[in-house]
Amino acid sequence: MRSYIVTGLLLIFGGPLGLHRFYTGYVGMGVLYLLTGGLLGFGLLYDYIKFVAGEFDDADGEALEGYEPAIGWGFVIVPLIIWLTLRLSIFARA
Repeated sequence: MRSYIVTGLLLIFGGPLGLHRFYTGYVGMGVLYLLTGGLLGFGLLYDYIKFVAGEFDDADGEALEGYEPAIGWGFVIVPLIIWLTLRLSIFARA
C-alpha cells in the first residue's frame, strides 16, 4: 500500500513532473506527465480533485493508506493559505 500523505506531497511539489504517478505505480502516465507538464495542467487538476475526494488509487486498484477527509481538505487549505500569504506579501513591499 502506498501512503496518502506521501502521494499528496509528491502531487503538490512534483505534480507537473508526474512524481505522484510514478510513486503510485502508473509509470506510463508518469512519463506522459513528465513530457507534457502534467498534461498542460489539466491532468494535474483532475488528479488533485480525485486526490482530495479520496478517489485516487494506486496502479493495483488499492486505496491509498491513511486517507481521511480532514487530511484531504488540508491539502487544499494549506497551499491556498501559503499562496495567499505570498500574494499579500507583495503589497507589503510597496
